[in-house]
Amino acid sequence: EDSPKRIDSDKEPTGYNLIIEEIYYPSERYNRTVRVLVPSDYSTSEENYPVIYMHDGQNLFSDATAYADEWGVDESLQEIYNEYGLRFIVVGIDNAGVERMKEYSPWSNDSFGVAKGQEYAKFVINNVKPFIDAEYRTKPDAKNTYMFGSSMGGLISHYFMLVYADEIANYGIFSPSYGFSESVFANTQLSSGLNGVKVYLYMGGREGAIMTDGSNRMDDVLRGKFDSSLNNYKYVLNSLGEH
Repeated sequence: EDSPKRIDSDKEPTGYNLIIEEIYYPSERYNRTVRVLVPSDYSTSEENYPVIYMHDGQNLFSDATAYADEWGVDESLQEIYNEYGLRFIVVGIDNAGVERMKEYSPWSNDSFGVAKGQEYAKFVINNVKPFIDAEYRTKPDAKNTYMFGSSMGGLISHYFMLVYADEIANYGIFSPSYGFSESVFANTQLSSGLNGVKVYLYMGGREGAIMTDGSNRMDDVLRGKFDSSLNNYKYVLNSLGEH
């Protein structure tokens, strides 16, 4: 059910190579494109790498597939390597197009119908991560596994943090759409054991009152869940930042 991997000929980032995988999505009954960025010397090295899982795979590496401008993940990784000597494997999971809003919310919304986020999370944990750990030289433990997401991708990343912290222990949550559902606040308030994860929460001050109010409100909740002495939670509200 998994097609052979291939190098994306449209873009081979400096210092990294992009491999396209197709992984079967059981609940949706079709293959989902997954874009795997590996260090350019991956085939000649024996190193095992920490893994960053990211949503909206189309938007991460190339303007040709991005909804707007690409995120420039490959360029940022090269800068990190140049400055700190750190290398990663990045797994970009393509979004579901018109079903994106449903897929990235674990909680239903009257405007978008029944949520599919819990099924998507199971797909990532039960299908994508095991495939990546089997096919690539990863460091599969939770402390070497990361998840980053923006907007609705930030919301679903927050859900992973609440439910799958034993699989993924590090989160970058950018411009999260907390206003999409009140359930995210209730579920976070009820959660326990978050001291085992590391979280970076970011919001732009120019994203509008609904967005900034939601992130400020979530910061109030999260600060009560973390031991400040562990330095494993940070919230940044960038007054000049946009979505």
